[in-house]
Amino acid sequence: MSLAIAKLNPTVSLMAISIDTVHKIREWSRDPYYAEYFRRYAPEFTWGDDAAVAHMHSASFFVRVNDEIVGMVGFANYDQHNKQIEYGILMEKDCPNKVKVIFESGDLVKDYVFNYLNLEKIFIRVLTHRKEIKRILILNGFKLDGLLRSNVYWNGKMHDEWLFTQLKGEWL
Repeated sequence: MSLAIAKLNPTVSLMAISIDTVHKIREWSRDPYYAEYFRRYAPEFTWGDDAAVAHMHSASFFVRVNDEIVGMVGFANYDQHNKQIEYGILMEKDCPNKVKVIFESGDLVKDYVFNYLNLEKIFIRVLTHRKEIKRILILNGFKLDGLLRSNVYWNGKMHDEWLFTQLKGEWL
């Protein structure tokens, strides 16, 4: 299955990151709104050349609404032995219908993880002050598994994170 363009409906799709689209990631990495995210999760965006960045993030995909890139989803901590993977999402701060787009892109991601990669669990960590994301994840079928205390250093101090999971059997 190729995720070059995988569609759930005519408006939301995932598109593989390529040398031709890295400029959008570079643009986000220079925006103060997203800077901490990139320092934490993808520091290579500040030093890697376009080809290296596109290659390193071959497990990341842009979220498109119609033909406009409005976000990015990616995977980390792929554990083939335990059949699980971590999922992350970054959306434009001004994305119209953000909640709907997160739901629909999440369904594409889960289809990819559960059906193509044949994994059993997908998980996501969220800073505890992001209460709107907690609500969206629960509505999207994720279960709150617990609290990771002082788990991440962000903007100069330690923060707690929630751990959410969804199992293949809960999605299908």
